[in-house]
Amino acid sequence: LMPILGCIFGLLISSCD
Repeated sequence: LMPILGCIFGLLISSCD
């Protein structure tokens, strides 16, 4: 999954500084 999606959804925080 995209890091952005993870940041928005809050499921996978990869690149959400």
